[in-house]
Amino acid sequence: MTLIPPQEYREAFVQYLRKGTPIRFETKNTQPTTHYLWRTRRDAKVRSSYAERDGQIFSWEDPPEGGHPGEDHGCRLE
Repeated sequence: MTLIPPQEYREAFVQYLRKGTPIRFETKNTQPTTHYLWRTRRDAKVRSSYAERDGQIFSWEDPPEGGHPGEDHGCRLE
C-alpha cells in the first residue's frame, strides 16, 4: 500500500474544503510487487481451500495449488 504524505493530504483536504477542489493523488509504483496477501470474502460461499489461504502471503513466482486468485475455475474475484 502506498501512503500519501500527511502534509500533502492536509493541503489537498484544505483545498477541497475551501474551493471544492477534488482530492486527487497520483501514486507511481516504482517497484513491482513480488508477493501478495490472499483475502477471501469470508462468507459461506468461500471454498475451504481458499479459506485456509486467507491472510497468507504468496509469491507471484510460486502460485499456490490451483493458481493465483482469479485463475481457478469458478473463482469470484472481482
